[in-house]
Amino acid sequence: MLEFRTYRKKMHGNRFKSFVVTVLETDCWFGIDEKSFDKKLISFIESKIKFYRKTLSDYIERNPIFLKSFSPLPDDEEAHDIIRKMLYASNLSDTGPMSTVAGAFAEFIGKDIENEFHPEELIIENGGDIYLKVKNDFNSVIYAGKSPLSEKIGLIIPANTTPLGICTSSSTVGHSKSFGNADAVTIISKNTLIADAFATAYCNMVKTEQDINKVLSLAQKNDDILSCVVIINDKLGVVGKFKTIFLK
Repeated sequence: MLEFRTYRKKMHGNRFKSFVVTVLETDCWFGIDEKSFDKKLISFIESKIKFYRKTLSDYIERNPIFLKSFSPLPDDEEAHDIIRKMLYASNLSDTGPMSTVAGAFAEFIGKDIENEFHPEELIIENGGDIYLKVKNDFNSVIYAGKSPLSEKIGLIIPANTTPLGICTSSSTVGHSKSFGNADAVTIISKNTLIADAFATAYCNMVKTEQDINKVLSLAQKNDDILSCVVIINDKLGVVGKFKTIFLK
């Protein structure tokens, strides 16, 4: 059963024409500027989700380790581009390739939409992972489960830095396997798959509040990461190029 994502109701009010597309377990929220919305979008997106799901399932059928591994796997030059980019991002982050799947779907579908419909603004949310392309600055608010900081912290994303990916991993929210205890680790990167992979990797590292500085230090040294936010209980750590906002 797909969980009901209440936070979607709060995503920038009337700024976007919004809709949800669901294909089996894949459940994505889309926001697009009103002028760029086209009724053909929904069927186009459904076809792309089905294509990428089949591409992934066919590859896993031939290579079951791809689904189960918590460690990186070698590149496969014969695989589809989405598979190769998942493998690449997981190798950078020292995680299993499926740590990138939500970000992969968001980014690949986002690029497909841009190539076909050329929207001025586009946001895709897939399981809390976001692909973003905007013409005006965007405030990204972080959901962190039962932490008192949940939806109290955000980052201002300048429009001229997009497209990019904003991905959040949590040990206390959702059903994904996690080895840490963070309520939220959010990573912003120009590559949504890399953001997704490092959100997972760094979330796994946060066992206690004392681990926040270790993760922030790693993020500062990582050229692929534009910003990193770590939330555990009532403790917060932030590094990166984007301005932090505090909400009431």
